[in-house]
Amino acid sequence: MNQDGVKIQIYSNDHAPPHAHVKGKGAEVRIGQNGKPLAGDPELSRHQPAVVTENIRTIRENIRVAMERFKARGC
Repeated sequence: MNQDGVKIQIYSNDHAPPHAHVKGKGAEVRIGQNGKPLAGDPELSRHQPAVVTENIRTIRENIRVAMERFKARGC
């Protein structure tokens, strides 16, 4: 998804744990299902949280699907 210059993307064959990448209007940040940065990643910029919050249901659903694929591969 791409909104207000902020792009949120989930890569299908990315490393564990399943997560989304938030890019644009700040540093690239990996977030989990809760919309919070993964350990070791920077905080979301002042523009990114609004886009994440507005799309959190879609983010959660897509990460859930990625987790199911990840588990099915036996990882």
